[in-house]
Amino acid sequence: MDGLSNSACSSTFTLLGFAVYHCWQTRNARIHLQEYATPTIIAMRVLESASRSATFPTQANWDTTRPSRPSSTLWCPPPPGWLKINIDGALLPSRQAGVGIVARDSSGTVLFAAGRSLLQWDPGRMEMAALAAIRDYLTVDCFDASGVIIEGDCLNLIKYCQRCFDSRLWDAHFPDADVLSFLFELPRVLLRHVPRAANRAADFCSHHAISCTFQWTCLEDFPPVLSEVVQRDRENILNF
Repeated sequence: MDGLSNSACSSTFTLLGFAVYHCWQTRNARIHLQEYATPTIIAMRVLESASRSATFPTQANWDTTRPSRPSSTLWCPPPPGWLKINIDGALLPSRQAGVGIVARDSSGTVLFAAGRSLLQWDPGRMEMAALAAIRDYLTVDCFDASGVIIEGDCLNLIKYCQRCFDSRLWDAHFPDADVLSFLFELPRVLLRHVPRAANRAADFCSHHAISCTFQWTCLEDFPPVLSEVVQRDRENILNF
């Protein structure tokens, strides 16, 4: 391991430890004839465990954590070559609703920020509409990436979609199969739940979309509030 810093070595072994742990859990579940995770789900759990560990050291090629603060409260960039898409939904008592989507690369650069207004009374269906809306905004970059991480702050939606996306359980006749099928067109997909504090850009877009549908690709077009949120998220990456 010549040339590797102590921090890089430590973080590599920490990541390996998480991988061994989740593989061991999956092995035991399979032996005891319980529902067990696929390789994709295992990889998602390893990344989630690593990003939520407040003591997980900074890695030069991941930049997903900040040692001095719990990473679960921050927007964390994807690994190099991957993209991250954050989604959220906002709903008013009047049934006016909006969904927001923000796609960024490993440097925190926004590829697009979009929002769509709709009428909805069910919060769950509204969150699913936010996920489904990704399909209409996918760019060439999304298909050329090594993988895509989709994050949202609705725990029920993420758990539901993780289960549906499990290839062992996938059924084309599933109620939401038409909504989720586009995910199989992407090179690799991980679905993660994050707290609202780590989903601020998508949260802003969902509320802004209640009054209008939009799509922005240039930073100059962003409202000041969104520009500030994006800048703060990037500072969390750079200011270690």
